Amino acid sequence: MPLFDVVVVGGGPAGSTAAEKLAEKGFKVLLIEKERHPRRKVCGGALSLRTVRRFQISIEKVVEIRDAFFWGLGDVRLTVPSNRPIGYLMKREELDSILFERASEAGAEVREGEAVRSVSVDRSGVSVVTTSGKYDCRAVIGADGFSSRVRDSLGLTPEGWYRKNAFCPVCYLPLPKDVEGLVDAEFYLWVFGEGYAWIFRHADHLNVGIGTFLRNYGSHPADALLEFLKGNGLASKKVTRLPERSEIVGAYIPYDGAVPKTYSDRALLVGDAAGFVSTLTGEGIYHGMLSAEIAADVLERALEEDDLSEERLREYQRRWLEEPELGETLAYGKLLRDLLFKDRRLLSSILRTAAEEEGLAKLLRDVVFGLRGYREAVKELAKKVPLRVALDMLLVAPREVLRLASGSASPFFGR
Repeated sequence: MPLFDVVVVGGGPAGSTAAEKLAEKGFKVLLIEKERHPRRKVCGGALSLRTVRRFQISIEKVVEIRDAFFWGLGDVRLTVPSNRPIGYLMKREELDSILFERASEAGAEVREGEAVRSVSVDRSGVSVVTTSGKYDCRAVIGADGFSSRVRDSLGLTPEGWYRKNAFCPVCYLPLPKDVEGLVDAEFYLWVFGEGYAWIFRHADHLNVGIGTFLRNYGSHPADALLEFLKGNGLASKKVTRLPERSEIVGAYIPYDGAVPKTYSDRALLVGDAAGFVSTLTGEGIYHGMLSAEIAADVLERALEEDDLSEERLREYQRRWLEEPELGETLAYGKLLRDLLFKDRRLLSSILRTAAEEEGLAKLLRDVVFGLRGYREAVKELAKKVPLRVALDMLLVAPREVLRLASGSASPFFGR
């Protein structure tokens, strides 16, 4: 008889949420994390309002985001203020520790400092082999990030996953003494192709990083971050010193959709392991936790029915595809990203127009912070963009405009 009902591999937001939800439902759950909390995580540390509200995250240690700044090529600048919070900033090491502890308090057994080596599935159950031993269970959840050992073991990693995805170099820098002109969340668009560089003002430091496809770096990503801080005249004024190269950490992130198959016999993938990161903004915390919530719900019934077959767990993929904040977000995010980054002049034109049109500026801000759904944003964009900009879009990116109008996009990686 398997010792556990479910083993969850990976103690980040998605894994801890899945373990918490399943433990609350009365199942015997083991949560395994390869490092020890608190551990450094490559992330900007931005939390959307929907993340905090839906998953009841305490905001005692957070910094409110009220103002957003966007920089575009040609020195286009746009600041969008707000009289209420539009998001929060929190160190990922603190957030992940809180969620990991919540899973433990809910009744999940937790193990830290234990890396998973392999996962094997047969008709009788699942065996999870770690650096400390072997655990038998009825089902497994892969929440072990972009380089998921669970996904690799089950043969679910698509071709080109590492080569064709994104990479983020990140560093923490001291807050400048003079914070005048320093906005809560700053975005520098088209610094290295699709994506952006950011400067986020946390309580005791600046979080600085770049998110773009690996192919867009002309040099090592750490050197690219240094190049941005030295070469961007505006950004260079916001930091008191350049980071040492050793202070810059980096990681891959999924930025082009979900893996084609997020389930198999006795197994589900959630969070970054499944590719659940916004294909426009790179936001992943909310999507990972939402996918974990869906996975726990599907597994609850499958465990009760004692049917953990691939056919039964296919329901998970159907559920997240039908969820607007997952399936629709991944598909429409790709379309918006391909349109906005089709041509440098087009993006600058949109930002310049937003600087003059308050409604368009707020729409841009709300999309970035998850306050508007992408499908809704596309409809609003069609209403608010001036005719001259709309014509530019049609001339520069006719294929992307037509696909947006028809909604013909796939949420899956490589499609």
